[in-house]
Amino acid sequence: MWYLLLKNGVELNGPPMLELTEWNRSKDSISYNFGYPILPQQNLPTTTEIQYKKLETTKGIKAIYNGNYITSDRAWYALLRYAKTNGLNVAPNPIEIFYNNPDMGGNSLNWKTEVYLPLIDE
Repeated sequence: MWYLLLKNGVELNGPPMLELTEWNRSKDSISYNFGYPILPQQNLPTTTEIQYKKLETTKGIKAIYNGNYITSDRAWYALLRYAKTNGLNVAPNPIEIFYNNPDMGGNSLNWKTEVYLPLIDE
């Protein structure tokens, strides 16, 4: 997908990320958005292949996960336990930022993901 952005003149502004939009723990299923942060521009290209979304800044709790991205949900559960133990009200919609490209190989124990759970103001 990054090549479509670059091909269309969009400047990237960081590593790829995943935003969970739905997490059904009882059915073990998720829905998500995957994309790249971009630099603000006056005129973003419109194509059927690219969709844009602005994520608003919010407070949250963070974990660093080192390992294969397939198992990064372990960090999601760890953050949920931490929130419960510490009386924090969180939205169960993790956001992950990926710092390694699995297609490049290497030891997956060296792959890094930042995982955030947004705090809910009461």
